[in-house]
Amino acid sequence: MRSNPLHEDAPYFQGQVIEAYTRGNFVDLAHAARITLVETYREGGAWFKANAGESKRKAKALVQLHREKVRESMYELTLYHHARAQSSRKMEDDATAVSWDQRFIETFPDDPRRKQVQFLLAEIHYDQENYLQALAD
Repeated sequence: MRSNPLHEDAPYFQGQVIEAYTRGNFVDLAHAARITLVETYREGGAWFKANAGESKRKAKALVQLHREKVRESMYELTLYHHARAQSSRKMEDDATAVSWDQRFIETFPDDPRRKQVQFLLAEIHYDQENYLQALAD
């Protein structure tokens, strides 16, 4: 993957890296691998642009296949950062959690878990005593 991160199969192998780290209980490494997956293989990212030139049917299938991996990884990242923000009570962890929550909501507005992520976002704003923003979320 390092030698050719834009290869059409690179997101698949990145998913395998995440799975291996998760099975091995390497939480921090799995977390970093999820961030790499989301940042590199998201729709509109470098991989997406590099593979858009494939035959339309093949490109569409590739994007759809890897979109689900990105969606799942981004959801896991929202949960991870929310839990970290709750346990640390640090403003920078809150800001990171808010950022991941908002990215998930914006990127996957039709996901059935969107309401749960919105609730998590509102919870952070409530904990910060930003009640108007919590109500808006």
